[in-house]
Amino acid sequence: MKTVKVVAAIIERNGKIMIARRSYGDLAGFWEFPGGKYEEGETGEQAIKREIEEEFDVEIEVKKYLCTVEHQYDSFYLVMDCFICTLLSGEMILHDHSAIRFIDPLEEGIEWCPADRKVISEYQQKEIRQMNKYTDLVNKIKKFNDDRDWDQFHSPENLAKSVVIEAGELLECFQWDNENFDKEHVCEEMADVFTYLINLADKLDVDLIDITDKKLDKNALKYPVDKAKGKNTKYDQL
Repeated sequence: MKTVKVVAAIIERNGKIMIARRSYGDLAGFWEFPGGKYEEGETGEQAIKREIEEEFDVEIEVKKYLCTVEHQYDSFYLVMDCFICTLLSGEMILHDHSAIRFIDPLEEGIEWCPADRKVISEYQQKEIRQMNKYTDLVNKIKKFNDDRDWDQFHSPENLAKSVVIEAGELLECFQWDNENFDKEHVCEEMADVFTYLINLADKLDVDLIDITDKKLDKNALKYPVDKAKGKNTKYDQL
């Protein structure tokens, strides 16, 4: 029995992931993470970028490798390398699928292709664990503030000032030598900046991850890869 090696994309957008419904073959009507077969000499990242462009007329950025899943189908053995991606440019046009959806990663009741059911399980275990780490950190910071009754000092203005002050202290780490700096000190200053940003997000009742993700989507439109790659020019001068 032959082995078929393919790639698949878990495309993230605003906290959701894209799935596509197959329009042909024995698994028509089932949902999958889009992708396809390797071409000779391709890396996984090259293959998934090409496949998504061919299937949807859009360009993606590969964020990282997620996992490799294997599944025994009736007529072949599938080996699928999966990558977490984001959309960069283009308008989604469906060539090989009957529909797409952006779903909550925890949504139940999806009729998955068998191999893709393994992928969503891996994604939930690895990526949502990272989300939980962030939530735990936010709660730890809140408790730290509550124990000291510091929330009374955390007006949006004061927190914004603190972000700038701590960012200045971060920059000071590189003031005289941008090569032989104290990395431990740099990390501490980075943590201070991040802590104040979390406090500010909490005070304004916004999700820091969500607003950053949305801003990245806007920046991708302002700085399309074909115009901005390798340049430090402002978007209105590209």
